[in-house]
Amino acid sequence: MESTPKKAPRSKFPALLVVALALVALVFVIWRVDSAPSTNDAYASADTIDVVPEVSGRIIELAVTDN
Repeated sequence: MESTPKKAPRSKFPALLVVALALVALVFVIWRVDSAPSTNDAYASADTIDVVPEVSGRIIELAVTDN
């Protein structure tokens, strides 16, 4: 009877590395899809505020300096 040669034990590191990289890629894709604005009906909603003056009249001077 011939004895079959024993196979060298395989390291689990490559398989674990592939699984870890797949999980990182999955989390990245989910994060990108979730953080990007999207819509199915071409309408996007947002919080808005009205900017109104405290007094009525014309603006004579705008006290703003450039950076």
